[in-house]
Amino acid sequence: MHMPAARTIAHSTLIRRQTGHDLDLNGFDTETITCGGEVLYRNPYPGLRLNDDETATATLLDAMAAWVRGEGPPPYPLAEGAHDQRLALAIEEAADTGREVTAPGHPSSGLPVA
Repeated sequence: MHMPAARTIAHSTLIRRQTGHDLDLNGFDTETITCGGEVLYRNPYPGLRLNDDETATATLLDAMAAWVRGEGPPPYPLAEGAHDQRLALAIEEAADTGREVTAPGHPSSGLPVA
């Protein structure tokens, strides 16, 4: 489920392609995640058989190393982290109270999130 526009909820199917199931003898690994034929995610460490948490940690560490060397952007800018936390708090507040909660907009857009 996603919101392509304000107050518009749409459903799309994410398909996770994994090896190592049924008669696939390649070993357990996530290859891709697609939606509507578009590849949204491709495993940057194919063949290493990392679980999701290990893959996320390795990706963040690689991005941090590139940033420290001056070869890339910050892997998780403070403004985005603060915004993500504010959204989490708004979701929790809405769930606890049953009321609609409006959070400040994304740092790059300035648009409110309801």
